Amino acid sequence: MPMQSPAQMTFLIVDDVDAMRRSIRTMLKLINYGRLFLEAANGRDAWRIVEKGQPAIDFIISDYNMPYLTGTELLHRIRL
Repeated sequence: MPMQSPAQMTFLIVDDVDAMRRSIRTMLKLINYGRLFLEAANGRDAWRIVEKGQPAIDFIISDYNMPYLTGTELLHRIRL
């Protein structure tokens, strides 16, 4: 399967600090990465987005220390 262009990817940005999510989104846009950006303020909300399956997420950027569900716990759920 051919590699998708970074400019066409869907990113999920997970961080409990709104300013951090905005900064990450801005940096990705500056380097022409991402067609769609989804955001979650904690691991629990991110898991709900992932569980829906639509839109398909190509790349997840997550904080480690967040309320409700940490970045590590989110990773374990996604991998199962």
